[in-house]
Amino acid sequence: GEGLASQYGVDGIMIGRGIFQNLFVFSEEQGQHSIDEMLRILLSHIELYTKTWGEDKSYEPLKKFYKLYVNGFDGAAKVRSRLMETRDYREAINYINSLIR
Repeated sequence: GEGLASQYGVDGIMIGRGIFQNLFVFSEEQGQHSIDEMLRILLSHIELYTKTWGEDKSYEPLKKFYKLYVNGFDGAAKVRSRLMETRDYREAINYINSLIR
């Protein structure tokens, strides 16, 4: 097919911040994802970040990703606000687990 890369003669296309609008931009499954699914993916993200960086890297930068997972449902802003108040991985994980049905 005639994709954008060949149309413009480039080797690749950078997505950049676009991923922050649609976490599933490269996925075959573009449908709606349940709140619980998104919270479980967020838990995986936190666990991977923790496993990768441990206590060597601040917890704070992880918070910029919370909006990606917690949006588009009633009460999302309140949940995000509470997540932004968390002080460490454990607190965030405990709070998210309390939300999953």
